[in-house]
Amino acid sequence: MRLTGAGLALLLAACTPAAVDEAGFAEAADLAESVDPGNLERTVTTIANEHRDDVTVPCDGYEPKDGFPACELSRDAAVSEVADTLASFGYAPVVEPLGDSPPAFNVIAERQGETRPEEVILVGAHLDAFYSGADDNTSAVAALLEIARIVRSRRFARTVRFVGFDLEEYGAVGSTRYVAAGGADDVVLALILE
Repeated sequence: MRLTGAGLALLLAACTPAAVDEAGFAEAADLAESVDPGNLERTVTTIANEHRDDVTVPCDGYEPKDGFPACELSRDAAVSEVADTLASFGYAPVVEPLGDSPPAFNVIAERQGETRPEEVILVGAHLDAFYSGADDNTSAVAALLEIARIVRSRRFARTVRFVGFDLEEYGAVGSTRYVAAGGADDVVLALILE
């Protein structure tokens, strides 16, 4: 197919962005100002310590290799901590088992949208970590929980769903099973924290 000068002009015109809609900028800035760095630090410390003291996930089929300490992966305490923290914010978290080889446990909670609740904004982070996992991925879990804290009393058109995915270090096991089970069929936007 050849693209003529007129066709190129039409293509470029179609790709030119419209004027920026600044309607939500003030609310976004207000949300950002609500972040409490102390909460983030406390959550990272708590979950990293729990990972350090947690039992490891069975690593059958995921043998250790250079740079991949498969048999050092933990998640059970993080699953409980995330579910408990979301519950303390007033959410009704669900620990959803997905598959059994190996078993994965995603933690899911929602803030129902008001005018378009069938459209979901997903905020996700993975719960599993090698060793204490403070930087991968406990810092992202802390951010997810802080976002959940901040938005719990806000009103949104769309539903905001928080998902702590399990076994992502084994190759996106929790998120892949979540999508395969239809969990993401209503998602219109996903923010995955890593």
